Amino acid sequence: MVDAKRAVKKAARKIKKAGRQLAQKTEEAVDEAVGKVKKEIPKVRRTVGESIEEVGRSIKEDSEYRGGDKKPGDLGLYEATCSKCGSKFKTAYEPISGLSIYCKNCSSEPMPGRH
Repeated sequence: MVDAKRAVKKAARKIKKAGRQLAQKTEEAVDEAVGKVKKEIPKVRRTVGESIEEVGRSIKEDSEYRGGDKKPGDLGLYEATCSKCGSKFKTAYEPISGLSIYCKNCSSEPMPGRH
């Protein structure tokens, strides 16, 4: 019986020792991984910075292509005359000669022959 108790205590000590060693190795592995991540942060910052600059250039080029210094939200509105009532109004679409265009009031009225 005494030998069994000693064997259990000895096994328990070995298990504790193995557990401490494993915890130490795990902590070292975590520290190593953190170190690697810290080394990559400047590279990531450079890459993100370059990407932001590239997007900025692309937006500027697109803005210049589309008509210059228009701000987001600026609408290119065109003057139009309603084909039905003759009132003047603004539209986001450039009126095309020969095609009918209607103001808000006239476009909400039912068209003749349609129910």
